[in-house]
Amino acid sequence: TVALSLRRLAAFTGCEVPGDLVERVFTALELAPSVDGDAITCTIPPFRADLELPEDLYEDWTIKGVKPCASHACAFV
Repeated sequence: TVALSLRRLAAFTGCEVPGDLVERVFTALELAPSVDGDAITCTIPPFRADLELPEDLYEDWTIKGVKPCASHACAFV
């Protein structure tokens, strides 16, 4: 399993990210997220050997969950 912090995710992306949205996106990515306050723990499936560290989850979120906008706001996909 790999855990991430919603606070660190917000710092990484530059915007607040609702926990339920992170849970939905990571569920769609087959990461079986479990939410406990600020922490989201994901069970990494065997076919995602590229996910070993929390930073890998932050990067995956940036690629698949949120895109920065020109106005410095975030657009959730």
